[in-house]
Formats: sequence, structure tokens, C-alpha cells
Amino acid sequence: MSSFSHLEALIRDPLVKLTDLRAYLDVALHHDSIDDRNMLLEKLLVLMARLSENGTDRMKEISQTMQEFAIDLLYKDLPHPPSAFLSSNFPAAPSASTVTPNPKYASRSADGSGYSPFAPIMGMAGAPYARSVPGLSSVDPSSLPAPELVFDALLGRPKITKPDGKTEEKFTPHPGGVNALFFAVADLIIHSCFNTSPRDWTVNLASSYLDLSILYGSNEQELNTVRRRDGTGRLYEDVFGDKRLLFMPPASCALLVLLSRNHNYFAERILRINERGSFKPVESLKDDDKAKADQDDEIFARARLVNCGFFMHIILGDYVGAILGMVRDGYKWRLNPLMEFRRANHEHSPRGEGNVVSIEFNLLYRWHSTLSLEDTKWTADIFKKVLGDKDPREVTTEYFHLAVRNAVTVPMDPREWTFHGLKRDSRGKFDDSELAKILQDSTKSRAAAYGARGIPEAMRIIEILGIEQARSWGTCSLNEFRKFMGLKPYNSFEEWNSDPEVHGAAQQLYRNIDNLELHVGMQAEESKKPGPGAGLCPGYTISRAILADAVCLTRGDPYLTVNFTPFHFTMFGYNDCQYDHDDGTYGGGLLT
Repeated sequence: MSSFSHLEALIRDPLVKLTDLRAYLDVALHHDSIDDRNMLLEKLLVLMARLSENGTDRMKEISQTMQEFAIDLLYKDLPHPPSAFLSSNFPAAPSASTVTPNPKYASRSADGSGYSPFAPIMGMAGAPYARSVPGLSSVDPSSLPAPELVFDALLGRPKITKPDGKTEEKFTPHPGGVNALFFAVADLIIHSCFNTSPRDWTVNLASSYLDLSILYGSNEQELNTVRRRDGTGRLYEDVFGDKRLLFMPPASCALLVLLSRNHNYFAERILRINERGSFKPVESLKDDDKAKADQDDEIFARARLVNCGFFMHIILGDYVGAILGMVRDGYKWRLNPLMEFRRANHEHSPRGEGNVVSIEFNLLYRWHSTLSLEDTKWTADIFKKVLGDKDPREVTTEYFHLAVRNAVTVPMDPREWTFHGLKRDSRGKFDDSELAKILQDSTKSRAAAYGARGIPEAMRIIEILGIEQARSWGTCSLNEFRKFMGLKPYNSFEEWNSDPEVHGAAQQLYRNIDNLELHVGMQAEESKKPGPGAGLCPGYTISRAILADAVCLTRGDPYLTVNFTPFHFTMFGYNDCQYDHDDGTYGGGLLT
């Protein structure tokens, strides 16, 4: 583009518009209490994208400097390490792994231990959740409204009467056109990091890393059920290690099967290429069990690193790209929280320090309101199989726990697991065309909008348990969380949600805006409208916090940062994890 054409384009669509000044003035005057309704972060991210893709070399340098500042800021939104935990019920220091001890290559442990050499249990599966924000509210817990009443008044989808006199739940399509496949990816991310122990709600049975524990398992026992251990580093055909995904809409399992196949593809290529000449044909190892085990461990570890790197590519390219509306708006640019850089004072910006997920972010990811019509029906059918014909409004927590124990049985061997009526062939594989149909149907299925009164009635008991769980944790209020994130606290229910029916109901239930619970407050908060930098359109608090979490989960993982090298991943694996900005996906990765 010529200089004149570039100037002409900037006049038509300036980088900074007059309407943006309000957001910049607000942060200058209230840097520790930002009004997120002014969309400052979204404006800055879009500005970075435009400067990077359409600007001069100088503009690209400015974009890079802005990105470094934003990443450092988002990473520091959460403490590293956390300063508080839900309990002192920490696991013992990790014992020696059954995988090759003290390998000369990078290897993710089965349970997430050992990521930080100075704090080996940081982020380990089986450890307590972190608490990011102390709850200082003086509200008597017994004075809080009944969870059932909260769901009916603020969270549940209302019933509407059709012309034929029949009633159905009101469905509000996602305003940005986001489909159900996005939320299938979100399911994988959420379940990779959160698995609350049913015996002790303070404990997270998953690691705090994007280590694909849903595929590989969260401990040595689960890991051993999916590995062949035949010297090739491969998994069994189409297996995964987390049975919880069997009770999610089928696109989540279909994606997980593809990631399982992806691991085996990487393992086969690493063995075949044999970059360092250290691997031997499996047939030659049949009489040397130790050599075969060592080779299998190394290939498995490297293939897992590459597969997790590919998963990271999906998260930053497709998932975060959709959250920010980058694909929709045709931008290839992506926020890169993994990069190394120095701050203005010459200090290194920290990477790979480890991570511990917190209860606040556990509650943030309860996205049941976004279930598409098809996934709502699928979920209701699952609950009907478990609960029978019992009215969802009559299901108590005691009845639900008893019904689940009696009705839900899953084979011990993952090779016997199936979903959505699919059958395995003689090799244990699912049919490609059936998997493709599940993913295509999910792509065509439009998700529902975030916001108050959007959760299907089938999820009523799950939401009630969620409210009870949040209260048992002594979770902070919505306003306390907003202050922690540097956002302006709400002064009234009307400011929180402008819908008179919603803020009126919340006023009756909670009396004072400072009493509004975090979980309920985030799920029923007024949602963002689609626009530049806003593709996902959740509530404003979720929107701000989710970016901080994405940066912390990726930047805090040493295997996605300081150990993300060709030496550990192999040259083939490292190159396969890189973005191809000219592949037609506008910076995505899932479609490549």
C-alpha cells in the first residue's frame, strides 16, 4: 500500500476515534478502578491488531510494545504463587514417577507435579484450590436467599407459550453467532484445569496446567490405562483418560478423540524421523524390556509435549481469537502471552513460574447458559436417563447424588468407552465419518447468549449445587472480585444489569449490591454487545477476567514457555506447533 493510500485509509477509519477518548480518560483518572463498560481493553487489543497488520514498521514496533505491556499487566492480575488456599490439605511431595526417572529430556508428570523445581507441588493434581480474593463481606450466610429461589428468579430460562398452546423454554441465540463447537473446545480447557473432588470440595483433582489431563489422565494409574507401552510411545486407539467428558455434549469427546489420534501421529513421526538417531526399531527391542520401556517413555513424553503445544495453538489461535472477535473481523494477529521480553527497567518479564487455579475462576467458567438448542436437548435426555421422569424442579441435592451413584457406571478400561451411540471397530477406532458429522453438526448449531435467565431447567440442580459449593468456599462477592481485578465496583443493581426485571429480582433477593454473590453476579450480569474486540460477549466481569486467566495458564506453564524448544519437542514437533498465518484460518489452528 502506498503512503498516500495508507493515509487515506486512516482518514476513513482512524486508529483512535473520538469515541475512544472516554475510555482513555477513564484509565488516566481511575487506573485502579477502571469502568469496563468503556471497553478500554477491547479497544487496545483491536488497535494492536491493526497496527501489527496494516501499519508501517514503526507502527508494528508500537504494537509490539503495547502487547508486551498488556501481557505483563494481565499476568500480574493474579499472584504468582498464590497467597492463600482453601485448605492445608496438601499432598505429600511427589514420589518417583513410574515413567523413566530423571530423564535427560523435558517430560510432563502425570499429576502436574515438579513443574517448579522450587515448589514441586505447585499446581499438582490433588492439591487445594487457591483463593485469589479474601471474602470480607459481613453478610450472615444464613440470610442469603435459597439457591432454588436464586435459580428461579435470576438464572433459569423462562417458559414461553407457543401459538399452539404448548410451552417451551425461551432460547436467545448468541448475538455474535458463536457456535456450539467453540463451547466444546471450552469444555476441554475447563475440564483440563478443574475437577473438584466430590469428597472434599477444597481439592482440585486436576492439575492447574493445560496438560491435556482429560486425554492422559491426572495420575499414574489413569495414565497407564491409555498407554500401549510397546516402545512406540503411542496411546491405544481413540482413548482418553477422563470419564467426565462422556457426560458432556458429544462434540467435546469427538475433539478429544482427534487429540488422541494427534498424539499417535506425533509419536509415529518422532520415531520414524529419529532426529538424534537414538531410537531403534521396536522389533529389535523385544528381548530388552528396559530399553523398550525407556524408548517408549521418551517418545511418549515428547509426543505429549507436542500435542499440548498444538492444544495451546488451538487455545490462543481459535479460542482466544473467537473471544476477541479476531476471526470474525478478519485479523490474523493474536495476543502472544508466551513470548520472552524485558520490561522497561531491563528486568525479564517472568515466564514458566507455575500456576495454581483458584475458586474464583472455577466459578467463572460455569457457562451453562450458552447451551445450544441441540445440546440442551442432549443434556436433558442424559438427565432423564439418570433421574427418570422426575420434574427438574423437584430434584433435591440428596436425590441427585443418590440417582447418579445408582445410574452412572463407566467401564474401568477406556478402550471400552463410547459416546453418542458410536461403535468401535475391531481395532478400537471410531468411524471417521461419524466423528466428522458430530463436529459438523456442532459447527452448524448456534450457541445461546450469555446472561441472566438463560440456563436450561435441566441444569437447575447443577446450578443449585454450584451456589452451595461457592458458599461453602466462603467466596468473595462480585464487587470484591471486581476491585481485585482493578475494575470499578457496581454502585447499584441497575448498574450491574439494566433489565428492570433482572435487577429488580436481584434487589429483592440480596438487598444491597455489595451482597451479590460472585457466581450469581457473574452469570446474571449484563452481557457485552458484539463489536470490535468483543466476539464472545459474556458479562463484563467474565470478559475481563478470562483474558487474565488465559495469559496466566499459558505463560505460567514452563512447557509452553522456557521448555518450549526444538531440543525438547524435536525439530519436527516444534515446527508443527508454529502458526501458519497464511493457511486461511485468520490465525486459527483447529482447522489446519
